[in-house]
Amino acid sequence: MIAKVKKIKETSDSEEFMANLEHLNKELTKFKLAVENSSDHIVITDQDGIVIYANKAVERSTGYKIEEVLNRKAGVLWGKKMTPEFYIELWKVIKIEKRSYVGEVVNVRKNGEVYHAHVSISPVLDENHDILFFVGVERDITEEREMDKVKNEFISFVSHQMRTPLASIGLSAEMLLSGVAVKALPEQKKYLKIISQEIKGMADMIELFLNVSRIELGKFHLNPEKTDIKKFTDSVIDKILPLIKSKKINLKKAYGKNIPLINIDKNIMYLILENLLSNSVKYTDEGGCIIVKIEPTKKDIIVSVEDTGGGIPEEEHPKIFTKFYRAPDIVDKKVKSSGLGLYLVKKSIEEAGGDVWFESKLNKGTTFYVSVPLEGMKKHKE
Repeated sequence: MIAKVKKIKETSDSEEFMANLEHLNKELTKFKLAVENSSDHIVITDQDGIVIYANKAVERSTGYKIEEVLNRKAGVLWGKKMTPEFYIELWKVIKIEKRSYVGEVVNVRKNGEVYHAHVSISPVLDENHDILFFVGVERDITEEREMDKVKNEFISFVSHQMRTPLASIGLSAEMLLSGVAVKALPEQKKYLKIISQEIKGMADMIELFLNVSRIELGKFHLNPEKTDIKKFTDSVIDKILPLIKSKKINLKKAYGKNIPLINIDKNIMYLILENLLSNSVKYTDEGGCIIVKIEPTKKDIIVSVEDTGGGIPEEEHPKIFTKFYRAPDIVDKKVKSSGLGLYLVKKSIEEAGGDVWFESKLNKGTTFYVSVPLEGMKKHKE
């Protein structure tokens, strides 16, 4: 009797499996018809990453024939340029966490040519949340990257060329203001001060452009040295203190105990902290509060800048670290902002081996966190 029941159950399971398989094949057939002539490279793999379908664009992007790609692990033929850690993390996201991965990768064609691609890899799940298969979409962005490189080289060249004349004009204005060259009349001094302030603003903007182009051209470099992060943070605060006082903002500091010396590049860390502090001042109304904290953990040192400003709307959160992003309220208030500061902060600290993130609630304020590993920033060379 037991054997008979077992046999009936096995038959039932088998029929269910075949029905599911037939349904899956029908769905795959529909999908294949839809994407066969897509300009994007598209592959479908089974749960283990073995390619069961590849469209025509795969041949164009990788140089491999479809028959060479089928029944092999996706990306083994063309995905050879990323680190082993990258592929481990990718597999964790799509297979274990069952989430989509979206990002940029560097691959290599059959002829050895390296290319850049924007990729999206998504698990397709059944009603039980089990993985049926994976869909990978890849778009060649090599030409876009080359155009970006040309653009950044141009920006870098122009910025360098503007540095010297701007410095000369600024020095001349300062000499006239101080009375070294000739004694200026009160009305003349008023305009000279405006000239001097605008020249400084332009010089700061040029330095910002240069820093962005260095990172994007791969010329970013670090020279870390042992530093007392508390004293260093105080020195950055001192530079911004006049602005803080002018808005009657209450500044508080909360530095943890036993914070060790840490290897940081002072120029890069200044850029990061100055941006975060300046933003807090811009977004905090008169009479508000800014709190600067430094806390050691088991693996890093975290510096945070908290403000009581208007906060960031939740729908704006994904845009915060993108290039040229400016928050709606700062546009409304007509506050000067290049939209490059936070982009540069994120790129700089990530290149240095650290991280940056934030928490924000509308009308309650924002806190930005920067972490630097205890072993210090990684040394880079141009």
